[in-house]
Amino acid sequence: MAIVELFQKVNSEDLYNNIGKNILVFRKEKQLTQLQIAQKLNVTAQQVQKYENGNGQMYVHTLIDISKILGTSVKKMLDKGNLVSNVNKINVNVGFSSNSIIEIFKKIDAPELYVNIGKNILFFRKKINLTQLQIAKKLNVTPQQVQKYENGKGSMYVHTLIDIAGILSISIDQLLDKDASVATGSIKLSQKSGMRDSGKTPDEMLNIDKTKK
Repeated sequence: MAIVELFQKVNSEDLYNNIGKNILVFRKEKQLTQLQIAQKLNVTAQQVQKYENGNGQMYVHTLIDISKILGTSVKKMLDKGNLVSNVNKINVNVGFSSNSIIEIFKKIDAPELYVNIGKNILFFRKKINLTQLQIAKKLNVTPQQVQKYENGKGSMYVHTLIDIAGILSISIDQLLDKDASVATGSIKLSQKSGMRDSGKTPDEMLNIDKTKK
């Protein structure tokens, strides 16, 4: 019960504002337009603008796709340390071809992604003897919704992914890792994790790797 009691939900408004600023920073660094990103995501340029302004919520698969388009990682997209006071002062690599990443980009298989996340939720939940009801109460959802997450049914918002990682006291990478849960019940832990009894809040988890460099 200790882990569940220590859990605090991430501030979703701050989270999406932070992600939006990082999208803007990395997009300008790579000399890409909102339209170029929009075309690869199959959305409008206005939707990309909303992401950059932190307006509304974002699905996990969308965050991963944008990270791939921008040639960066999910961790960096969530990292508050990437923000700069003036994006126009970014040093741009003159030899960079803005089309190179765009041309090789391939959208992630969203259904497969959520099935994988669901298996990891189930594995880590059972590992620390938590019930679907306990997780549901902390997320302010029904146990049936948690069951849907574990079954990989439907999409998941980024803030929900972070909250579940916080409840399970693991890293976001572990929830996304295809090798995290295996049939034998063994676990492939990141060398940087060690978070089970850390009592870290979701906001602290976003920057946990920075303190261990």
